[in-house]
Amino acid sequence: MPSAAIASAILLIAMVVSASIIFNTLSSNYELLRKAEYVKNEIDSEQLHTTITVNNVTYSSGIVIINATNDGNTVIEADKIDVLINGVFYTDNIISTSVDGENVTIWIPEEVLRIEVSSTVSPSRVKVIAHNGISGYWSG
Repeated sequence: MPSAAIASAILLIAMVVSASIIFNTLSSNYELLRKAEYVKNEIDSEQLHTTITVNNVTYSSGIVIINATNDGNTVIEADKIDVLINGVFYTDNIISTSVDGENVTIWIPEEVLRIEVSSTVSPSRVKVIAHNGISGYWSG
């Protein structure tokens, strides 16, 4: 009889420890999922409120000048903009990003951003992509 009681006590302790480990694992995973969902919702909201309009594009002496308007409600990181010209990335060729003649790193809603890019080709298609993946397109 005492050996049955000891065996039962050991099984009970093992079950409590196992349940504790399982609970901690599930709780930790749930918290990670909750944080990931929060971040995803923040990204979705930012993308929903971002709109870029490429107003015009000019090419002269190896410089492409892109004028684009931030028509959304989101502040865009101008120093993290990507530029595609005729389907090719020219992000590394960006010379400057400015608003009203002043170099900027952020692009506030309703501002017109002037992006100067060095290029050896005259553009027929230009795409400006914000840090959050939203883009504006121009075709000439």
